[in-house]
Amino acid sequence: MKINTHLNPQYSELSEFIDLIPSLFSFGGKVLFEQRNIIKIYPVKGFVLNVKSFKVPNLINKIVYVRFRKSKARRSYENAMEIKKLGISTPDPVAYIETMRYGLFYESYYVSLHEEVDGIMKDIYRQTDRESEKLISQFSLFTAKIHEKSIYHNDYSPGNILYKRRGANYQFLLVDLNRITFKNIDIFEGARSFSRIRFPPDTLRKIARIYAQSRKFDIVLCERLIDKYNRTFWRKYLRRHPEAQERNLVNENK
Repeated sequence: MKINTHLNPQYSELSEFIDLIPSLFSFGGKVLFEQRNIIKIYPVKGFVLNVKSFKVPNLINKIVYVRFRKSKARRSYENAMEIKKLGISTPDPVAYIETMRYGLFYESYYVSLHEEVDGIMKDIYRQTDRESEKLISQFSLFTAKIHEKSIYHNDYSPGNILYKRRGANYQFLLVDLNRITFKNIDIFEGARSFSRIRFPPDTLRKIARIYAQSRKFDIVLCERLIDKYNRTFWRKYLRRHPEAQERNLVNENK
């Protein structure tokens, strides 16, 4: 098996552990998440590392990731480095690892520092109404900020947006970065990015107003676009996943 490892020089003392990840991942670590991908944490030399193992791709993608496209792990690492340069928070990138068998892409891992946070946007309504209102307002401004910096998260769902309390304010962190692209974001793309945010209509209208004001967009048009894209996305999602409607629960993919 061929292994390609890229380590952030800032964490050179972790090189020995990073090299062992492909062989030890199946046996050690504490599982945080296990569905399509698996996330585990490991305490190593005073650090707590978050290791994400991506699902082994199908045969076509095994060829694509060798010859034509960067792996999800590599994109996660490089996008993390880039958005940090732009002043946007994400857990510190430590390394990415790619493995190949018989000339085909096999497994990949993205390693970052594990961040203890106060919450994720998916759990916003577990707070008081006053806290939720403040969080929604600052989240809307944060989204405007990343869009002004040409950062577009193609899976901008509440499970991929973490936050920490900083006094009276919130610091937001983006995760699941392999689907980030960098491009100019107009009112249509900006409104579309909220399509996976399953909040009540009045909350979406508030988000639209704050976002539009911050970016100097037409408020009425922004409200209509966010409502349209959001309804369209969830109509299709619930058609494919009727069990989510029956349980009144939507599973956010990470």
